[in-house]
Amino acid sequence: MLWVEAESLAGQNNAEPFTVVENSTASNGEYLTTPEGMDSRTDSPPEEGRVSFEVELENSGEHKIMGRISALSGSNDSLWIRIDDREWQQWHYDLDSFVSSFGMGWAWDNALDNEFEAEAGTHTFTIAWREPQANLDKLLITDAMDYEPEGTGGEENVEVSGGGDSSTSTGTSTGTSTGTGTASGE
Repeated sequence: MLWVEAESLAGQNNAEPFTVVENSTASNGEYLTTPEGMDSRTDSPPEEGRVSFEVELENSGEHKIMGRISALSGSNDSLWIRIDDREWQQWHYDLDSFVSSFGMGWAWDNALDNEFEAEAGTHTFTIAWREPQANLDKLLITDAMDYEPEGTGGEENVEVSGGGDSSTSTGTSTGTSTGTGTASGE
C-alpha cells in the first residue's frame, strides 16, 4: 500500500492555488485545500493548480486510489484526477460518508468511480483543483481491493520533494508498506 500526505505535494512549482492548512484532526496536522472563491468546473482543469507524483506499482491488474477528504458542502466537494495520460476525471466526494461540517468530518473516499487497471511499473497521478475548499488530507493507492482504511490511514511511505512539476517514488502497492523512495523535483 502506498500512502501520500497531500500537503507534501504543495511545494511543487505548479501547485498554486493549492494551500496547506494546519488542523489537529488532519493526518500529520495539515491538509491541502484550495482558497475560497477559486472555481474550475470546466471540462478540464486549468494549467495551474496541479500536483503530481509517481509511484512504482509492483503488480499488474486492478488498483484503487482513495483519499481522506472533507468538504463544507456539495459546492466544495470535488477535485480533478488523472492517471498517466488518461482522461481527466472529476472526483466528487461522497458527502454521505461523513459529517460535512468543519467540525471536522474526515472520511476515506474512492477517487475514481471504479477501480483502475494498471500494468506493473511507474505511473503518474495528477490532482488538480476544481472547487473551492475541497480538502484533501492523504492518499492511498493499493491493489487490495477489499481494504478500507480507518482513521488517518498508514504512515506516509512515498517521499515527495517540492520544486518540480512531478515527483518520483518507488514502492509496492500490495501488502504492508514496503515502498519508500526519494521523490525529486526538477
